[in-house]
Amino acid sequence: MRLLSTTKLTLSEFTGSDIPVYAILSHTWGADSEEVVFTDIGQGPQAWAHKKGAAKVEGFCQVAAANGYEWAWIDTCCIDKSSSAELSEAINSMYQWYRESHVCYVYLSDVPDMDHFHRSRWFTRGWTLQELMAPRFVDFYSADWEELCNKSDYKHQIATITGIEEDAIAGSLQPERYTIGVRMSWAAKRTTKRIEDMAYSLLGICGVNMPLLYGEGTRAFQRLQEEILKTTEDYSLFAWNDIIGNNDLLNLSMRLDVPPTLCPLAIFASTPANFDLGASILPNSLVPVASDHFGPKKRRLGWPNSPRLSYTDSGEQGLDEPPRITARGLRVTLPFLETVTPRHTADGLEGTQLAFLYLAVEQTGWMVCLALRKSDDLVSSVASGEFYRPRRALTIVKADEASISFRTVYIRTKPLDRVVTHRGQRLWSLDYWSRDEVPFTSCVLYLNSAPRVVLGSRQARTDLNGCVILQHGRYLLCLRFVCGLSVPGCLLQASESEPGRWLPGRYEDTPEEARLEEAFRGQDRKQSSECRLPNDQTIQCTIRRRPSAWLTGGAPQSGNIDLSQARRSAEIFSLEVTVSKHDSDSPELKLLETIRLL
Repeated sequence: MRLLSTTKLTLSEFTGSDIPVYAILSHTWGADSEEVVFTDIGQGPQAWAHKKGAAKVEGFCQVAAANGYEWAWIDTCCIDKSSSAELSEAINSMYQWYRESHVCYVYLSDVPDMDHFHRSRWFTRGWTLQELMAPRFVDFYSADWEELCNKSDYKHQIATITGIEEDAIAGSLQPERYTIGVRMSWAAKRTTKRIEDMAYSLLGICGVNMPLLYGEGTRAFQRLQEEILKTTEDYSLFAWNDIIGNNDLLNLSMRLDVPPTLCPLAIFASTPANFDLGASILPNSLVPVASDHFGPKKRRLGWPNSPRLSYTDSGEQGLDEPPRITARGLRVTLPFLETVTPRHTADGLEGTQLAFLYLAVEQTGWMVCLALRKSDDLVSSVASGEFYRPRRALTIVKADEASISFRTVYIRTKPLDRVVTHRGQRLWSLDYWSRDEVPFTSCVLYLNSAPRVVLGSRQARTDLNGCVILQHGRYLLCLRFVCGLSVPGCLLQASESEPGRWLPGRYEDTPEEARLEEAFRGQDRKQSSECRLPNDQTIQCTIRRRPSAWLTGGAPQSGNIDLSQARRSAEIFSLEVTVSKHDSDSPELKLLETIRLL
């Protein structure tokens, strides 16, 4: 490793036992052009004195030298990033370098005093997680290099800021003493400048090494999880929640032609943010249960407050093999719940099978399970993976008794790009049509499976999220579709200039799924969103649940959609968009469309 002389500001290289005692810097990067980099150091301080990062380097070296350290390490200038081999070696070694440092100085460039300590950007960055956890001694400094506090004395406050347990912060318990799910949750609210770094910054925390491939995007985080599976059978790796937004979910369901609840997800998370399980389930409350992983007989499970368990013979071979990635997906042996008392059905996940993840909720003993759905229920045999993970698959089972069978299955390792449904049937359909007499006619014809709006007018277009943008006079209207588990919803916004700069306080927030479900169970069986324009007009969009007879009785006919093809058992919703004057009870104009959930 290269170290920087704290007095001469020159670099020297050391290996093995020749590495001297050194201090190490933790900080947040500014613009790349403002940082002092490897090539700058060789040209002398005069060559980089004009850079904004120069004060950071000089201040760090002065503090380190004043505390008796002759050598120091800084990630900006001690790594030759023009060499991909050296960069890969450095990132794979970085956790160890921080752990072996004598002290870590944290420079908080946005903190003038302790009153601003908890607001520092440093607590939100991906790379700074290992820089907090790995060193034994961590001292925090302000923007003026005034000492603020140290990790040991301020561990309670840091735990409150980061959500990490005090024992882990203080070093009483090393990260490897925590489950993978807990370690991932530490990074759930952190971000990095490059997508791949979200995975690479966790290499040391997770105790694995892997080559760097910048440009692979989110694939890096999947590779990280695959590497973790090679070193441990810690199934908390699968204890995550999908965080796909309502709009993205609706877009995905339409692109794949499937209902939102059946959107196939990967067995692996796409980002550490998936491991933020919310206030209802804390990752550190999920504890591994004891099992015989290597015995010749089937595994026997047991943990405090566990339900009464019985075992059935699955008749399968290879039950003691560790999980591995194959061309068919993840091959893994899991205990499936055949029967549960009292009966458990996860909301919106009927038809799934529950696999126990060898995790239990601490104190209560409740079982942490993963809902899996047979691929045959959705896709043709050309799609690999016997099972796939549907949305909201993580579920807690509160059982008194359970019957378990150990089964070896294949689970998809990445989401489907395209779903081939049985008999060509579309399971989820959105059909839009409008009355001829409405001024919005031909602005919105229908939403196809891309999804994007097929437009017949220059006055309408879509934004990057597939939202319908309509022009009404000098105002832009955004009709954004959201959805719950089984019902659609809508959000209407207005702008006087451009999409994204919406009129403040004139529209409702995006409806939560629980609110959507509750709205359609009410007497009115509808959900509405409206915005009020400065010209004394109110735009309102309303989605109503309709009986199946409405298609043939009360629904206006359309030349674009053959409504007779809808099944009688289909869920029918109508979408109405109205524009009204504030002093008038009757709409000035009205757009009526149907949404059919087949």
